[in-house]
Amino acid sequence: MNLMYLQCTREALIACIVRLFEKFGLTEKFKLEARLQNWVRDLAAHYNPVIFHNLAHAFNVLHLSSVMWSRIQHQNYFDDVDLLVLFVGTISHDLDHRGLGNTYFVKRKHPWAQTVSGQSVMENYHLHMANLLIDKHGLFHALSPEETSRAKKTLTEMILATDLTKHFKIQSEFEMKIGKFDQKKQEDKDHFLAVIVHACDIANSALPFDHFRSWGVRIVQELEDCFQAELLLPDADKYPPAPFLAYKDKKGFYETQIGFAGYFIAPLLGAMKREWPELAFLHD
Repeated sequence: MNLMYLQCTREALIACIVRLFEKFGLTEKFKLEARLQNWVRDLAAHYNPVIFHNLAHAFNVLHLSSVMWSRIQHQNYFDDVDLLVLFVGTISHDLDHRGLGNTYFVKRKHPWAQTVSGQSVMENYHLHMANLLIDKHGLFHALSPEETSRAKKTLTEMILATDLTKHFKIQSEFEMKIGKFDQKKQEDKDHFLAVIVHACDIANSALPFDHFRSWGVRIVQELEDCFQAELLLPDADKYPPAPFLAYKDKKGFYETQIGFAGYFIAPLLGAMKREWPELAFLHD
């Protein structure tokens, strides 16, 4: 599995996205030949050159989700529409990210935050952008009205699940479903798909060390940028940025990364391994 996303040009990433859709039969199944290239190019243009939440990160999440799908799909958990939404959702989940966290927009009283009452601010915005581009390029044109409605609902659950503040709720609900998955319930399928997206979004610690370190350095830098941006807000003295956003030193960097892996990632991947033993390679 080639993980050198950060060395890829935008054109190379665009080609990789298109190839994944083709490899998994989505282009032919959903008659996307005339639409896929235009949609992917438009999508890529809406990823900003921020240090972490960029097109390479989105492709990282898409690629990992395709690996998970390949490992578990023999159990027939999901269908082709689920796969289409999984791929669309993972590659769209951070559209137009500005390199700033939800708290920044809440403190600024930004319209994005006010529209959603400060809840999952950027995730709701990414979802909005995803739906705009899907509709603009008719990406779901081959789906029936019922399938389109279902796909949009699944997409919503997937992208909103990337809000890290929902992590423990998502994990606990998943653990309650282990061994009890009802393939006939779309609600169960949507939740399992959301867990896959959430896990792939935060699973940098499960990558080989060099790749983990490269992404780790980038997220720490982006968090430091958030810290500095919040310091410049008018009420920063009354509502200071969270201390964890600030970079301290190299020792602190590794302690933070190890702590995140142990507290967030390992327990989630461990739970997923119990439902899907085929995913043990990520946890172990």
